[in-house]
Amino acid sequence: MAFVPEKEVRRLRDAYAAADEAGIAAWQLARVNALWFQAARRIPHYIAIKEAGGLPEEFGSLDEFVRAVPPLEKADLQVAGAQCSFQTKPPDRYRATGGSTGAPVRIPAWNVEFRETRADPWLGRNWYGVQPRDRLFLYWGHSHLLGSGWRGQLNGLLRFVKDTVLGYVRYSAYDLSDDAVRKAADALLIARPAYMIGYSYALDRLARINADRTDALQALRLKTVIATGESLPFADSIETIERVFGCPVALEYGAVETGVLAHSAPGAGMRALWRSHLLETGASEDGTELFVTTLTARCTPLFRYRIGDVIDVTGAKRLDGISLVEFRAVAGRSNLPIRLPSGRTLHSEAVSHLVRDIPGVAGYQFVCGQDALRLHLVMRDAVSAELRNLLIDRASKIDEELGAIMGIDVVCELQRSIAGKTPLIIHA
Repeated sequence: MAFVPEKEVRRLRDAYAAADEAGIAAWQLARVNALWFQAARRIPHYIAIKEAGGLPEEFGSLDEFVRAVPPLEKADLQVAGAQCSFQTKPPDRYRATGGSTGAPVRIPAWNVEFRETRADPWLGRNWYGVQPRDRLFLYWGHSHLLGSGWRGQLNGLLRFVKDTVLGYVRYSAYDLSDDAVRKAADALLIARPAYMIGYSYALDRLARINADRTDALQALRLKTVIATGESLPFADSIETIERVFGCPVALEYGAVETGVLAHSAPGAGMRALWRSHLLETGASEDGTELFVTTLTARCTPLFRYRIGDVIDVTGAKRLDGISLVEFRAVAGRSNLPIRLPSGRTLHSEAVSHLVRDIPGVAGYQFVCGQDALRLHLVMRDAVSAELRNLLIDRASKIDEELGAIMGIDVVCELQRSIAGKTPLIIHA
């Protein structure tokens, strides 16, 4: 997270507050048309779609756009990511995500696209009284420490310096065993932040394991606890976290591929960040599936991207029958934790951080047995000795026990549940 001037947050807040329904829909259609005009002329994937379907250079309505343009699948980005991107300027970096179902995606990106949307998360945080200069306790993964050699050490140092300047205290949420979660609460009490952000599952664990310290934790007078990265694991998670910390729980919803898409508001459901994304829904066998169209300039624009999440549209608000601007909740998944043979618990993101940025990995899954842990990989290329050593080294940096006992298997396909799903973590 980068520092965002408070005046930038105020401008964004005022823009959202001043917009009416007709203005929002018109603005989104104008952005869709401007971005489609460029993509359908310069990006191979969309050139082919336009020619095959005889699509226009601009659409008369959001409904016409949705009916005409087929969804963009994750497989399109996995197999031919460059064909979905502008070739006019090389990427500055990649958006690398492990995916909740073990299907990693690497998307070419420009630095400017992150600057254009950097204030988006702060709009939702501002609804809870949080300001950019407020002190943060970040209960998160430490993927910045998983690099090797001098470059890995430099990345770790730069992250520490940036956090210090920004007033962030970053505490690892990889280890969620009871002792580690107690120590995390110790660090939180010492840090005395204004608010906290963490993986949803990790925050639930933090509250339950430290329920006996409710008085001390409430004395911090946190403005909010922001849960993100996954769904909350239990029906009473929000109630439990709010009771222990004595503050409201906020929900931030997004993805690495897109950035923040929606944020809860106090006493209300989820509100879409409609200036940066067009959200729409379609029926699937699991329920109401979400599709995302990015509305800002990007190296890899996403038109009707099937993000893979199901949402609860009870009481939803749509504009022109298409654009979803308010909805109840995200009915996504909360992955099972990793159970080590010693009985300790690690967050599922530890697995994702092992492999998400490695080219050639088509899928992965972690199988936890009583005496062994196996990382299953579906590969497009052969697994070299160097890659095996890299994975073991990363695992050791996450957790010594994990690195010591983790095995690596190349498989043809990943295991599925009875319902046909592909879980990230399997307890054998």
